[in-house]
This record gives sequence, structure tokens and C-alpha cells, in this order.
Amino acid sequence: MPILSGRDRTIPTFLRIQAERNGARPALRFKDETVGYADLYADARRVASGLCELGVRPGDTVAILLHNSLDFHRCWFGVNLAAAVEVPVNTEYRRDGLAYVLNNCEAEVLIVEGDLLDRVFEIRDDLTHLRTVLVRGDPLPDDPRGLDLRPLRSLPAADGTLPTVRPGDDAAVMYTSGTTGPPKGVVLPQGCAISWAEETVKMLGLRTGETHYCCYPLFHTLAQYFATMPTLANDGVLALGERFSVSRFWDEVRRFGAASANMMGSTVSLLHAAPPRPDDRDNPLRIAFGAPAPPAIIPDFQERFGLQFVEIYGSSEANVVLWNPLDDVRVGTCGKAIGAFDVRLVDENDEEVPVGAVGEIVTRPHRPHSMMSGYYNMPEATAAAFRNLWFHTGDLARRDEDGYYTFVDRAKDAIRRRGENISSWEVESVVARWPQVEDCAAFGVPSELSEEDVMVVVVPKAGEELRLEELADFCAEHMPRYMVPRYWEIAEELPRTQTGKVEKFRLRERGVGPKTWDREANR
Repeated sequence: MPILSGRDRTIPTFLRIQAERNGARPALRFKDETVGYADLYADARRVASGLCELGVRPGDTVAILLHNSLDFHRCWFGVNLAAAVEVPVNTEYRRDGLAYVLNNCEAEVLIVEGDLLDRVFEIRDDLTHLRTVLVRGDPLPDDPRGLDLRPLRSLPAADGTLPTVRPGDDAAVMYTSGTTGPPKGVVLPQGCAISWAEETVKMLGLRTGETHYCCYPLFHTLAQYFATMPTLANDGVLALGERFSVSRFWDEVRRFGAASANMMGSTVSLLHAAPPRPDDRDNPLRIAFGAPAPPAIIPDFQERFGLQFVEIYGSSEANVVLWNPLDDVRVGTCGKAIGAFDVRLVDENDEEVPVGAVGEIVTRPHRPHSMMSGYYNMPEATAAAFRNLWFHTGDLARRDEDGYYTFVDRAKDAIRRRGENISSWEVESVVARWPQVEDCAAFGVPSELSEEDVMVVVVPKAGEELRLEELADFCAEHMPRYMVPRYWEIAEELPRTQTGKVEKFRLRERGVGPKTWDREANR
């Protein structure tokens, strides 16, 4: 991959260098469409020039509300080439959520999918900044609702000099999933994209020119900075899926000839839960990497599909800061601190905790502009996150004597019961071992004894009969007594964001209901 230093650590310079290095070689594939490196750069320059002609200036935010497509890549890179700030918007957002993001990021220009335009019209009266909307696909409606509507393809094709971009300039505002409150806009500088690409290629031993498969939405760092950027930095081909599908996953991996893929823990669980097929190992995937998955299934997952799964730890704010060395992967851990970041575990007073103790993960980079610069329009949240010169992740972990970190829980997801802190992740890990469980989520609900009781919502495997009494007894055999859930409920599915995170705030809001089974009342 190209070595970028100093002022060259920007997305525009990166794209230009890669276009010169690779020319017509394939860069991106989506369905039956392929675009080469040189054409991708030229397409992005046309978008950038058109945005500049529309009046977009350096530092302006441009929102993108598109489904996965190669046009998304062209627009993302075009916005950055114009020295503007890309704001990818979750395509699941509607009404209040969509209005919040568009107003919070102060975007005057929105690039939107034709079939999502009605959502913008529904909130037109609530939008405080939006003026111009570039529509991809469908014909424009007769009533523009007071907006300057234009087809995306009609952007002026000017090819003038584009603004200069520096490594510390804002490249993107990535909104968190909002599982615990209103979404926060994570402001990522240009240099962060380059750092993410470099470290991913290095730590995972990605091979030059190979194809990487990603089926996650491009509005997320998982698809942009953890898939697209490392693949292009590696002179490879990014094979983009429309969305994650258990039934299509392996067929697409085979069709694209992908040697690597990034995964979430839920992806591993869902693929593992699918009925075995004779051709499970007949796939080109060599390595998969991503968020922690249930440790109990990883050995079988690797053997069944003939690949290596590497667990890492990172976030939109912090970049990737922990990874398992390929020659010493320890299942169930997030691995060690990568060389580009300092990592510590601290208590509530920001004092480092001893080996084996649970603490909050805090981190800071060795190179400037390698992680977020703050939360957009949220100075108090930014100051709180960066207190005492460390970025506080809000995640809890343990570290062993060899420097391996084991994720314990989100600090705000921890359950406090009768004086004990309980890891919802640990509860879920045991529940998920029960043969009839397809999915589960543990969380705290108010207790009549003060603090909280543990509640679990479980999704049974299709066609399976799940007996909660037997599952609760199994947990009592495999958990400390204080950790055994009191409340249980069976559901058809768990509420999730489009990136696969369980929206536990929805489960907490619902709490104990008429369909809830109380273990203590049924002893």
C-alpha cells in the first residue's frame, strides 16, 4: 500500500495516488457493475466539481441518504474531494430521527435515493438548514415542497481546480446508532481514514490485490473505513453487498471470489445457526474479522467454513485499537493494543486498574488525526469523552498478564443487582449456548428491592420448542447465583439497528409485561 506522510494523509491524495498506481484495475464491484481505480477517481472529481458549482464550500456538510451502491462511493469521495464533510445518514431513519440528524449536522445539501425522498417531504417543515436535494434514480415529483430538487446525474460537469484538503480537516460526521439516547455525530478527520486503512492492512495481513467482501451499509464506518479504505489501500477489490443476508452471504462470497470479509458478532452467530450444507467449506474466504462473537461457537465456525476468525475491538470514535495477533489468536478476547494507540483500563476516578480487574477502556493515538476530533455540535459530550487527556470508550474489559483484553460489557449496559455488577454480555454468552436459542438480549429492569433485576428476551430457533424453565435451570448451573436472570420472555425477533446492534433501550422501555415469565414466582 502507498506510504502517506505529512500533508498527504488525506482521502483526496490517497484516491489520486491509487488511481495513478492502478489505472483501469477493478476497484469496486456491486452486483454486475465494476469500476476501476482511475474511473472511480474521475467520477468522484466530477461530483466534487458539481458540488462546488452548486456553492458547496470547504467545511460545509453534505448529507448522503443512499442505499448501498457504487454511486454512494462516488458521492462520498466526491464530497471529500470538494473539501466538504460527508454525513452518511442511516437509511432506517424516519421522521424525528431523520429530522434530528439533518438539523444537527446543519447540511444544506442532501443526496438522496429516489425511493427515500418521501421521507424528506414528511419532515420538510421541521428542517432548519436543508435547501438543495440531489435525487438518485426516480423522476422528480411535480411538487418540490419548497426545496431545490435536482437529479443527481444533472450535477454540472465542471472540471476546475478543487480545494486543498489537509489531514486535520473534517472528512465525515458519522452518527452513532443512538441505542442509549439521541445519536451523536462523530467527527472524523481526513487522517483518520488513512490511519484506519493502514492499521487494518497491517494487523490482518491482507494480501495485495485480493477481494474483500462487505455487506454492511455504507452509512457506517464498518463499511467505509474498515472495509472500503483498507481494500483500496491494498490495491484490492471491494465487493459490496446490498445488505446482509444469511441465504445470500456465501453465494456472494463465492461469486466475487472474496478472500476476506469483515463481520459483526451477530453475523457470525446467524451464519453459524444456519443449517449445515455439504459445500460450507467450499468458499474462497481465508480470513474474517470483526467484533467479538460468542466464544463457544468460534472453533466450530472456523472449522465448518474453513477460515480464520480474528476478533478485534474498535469504535467509530476511537478507530481500531485492539486486535488478536494472527499467530496467537485467543478466542474470546479482543486481543492486544495495536502499536498506533495507547490503551488502558481505568476505574471511575481514571486510575489504572490492576491486571485481572474490570475497568473502562480508554485510549489515545500516537499519530495526530487518527481518531475522532469530537462530537458535532456537542461540546459538553466531547469534553466528557476526552477527560484527563484520554478518550473514554464507555466499554468495560479485563486485561490478563499477557496483555490480552477481554470485553466485559458496555458500561451503560452493565446491570447492578444486589450490590453486584453483572455483565449482560456474560449472561447472553451462557443463554446462547442453549440448543434452542437463536438470539438473546440481557438487560436490567427495576427491582422492588432497589437497583435492578436481570431480564432476558430470547428468540427461539425456527421450529424449535423452547422451555424457559429448562433454560433458566441451565443458567443456574452455569452462572453465579446473583447473575441468573429472574425475568424471561420469548420473542420472534430482537429490535436492531441496521448495523446489527440490539436496541436495548427499547427492551428496557417495554420491561416486564404480561408475557414475561418470572423465575422467582415459579420456583
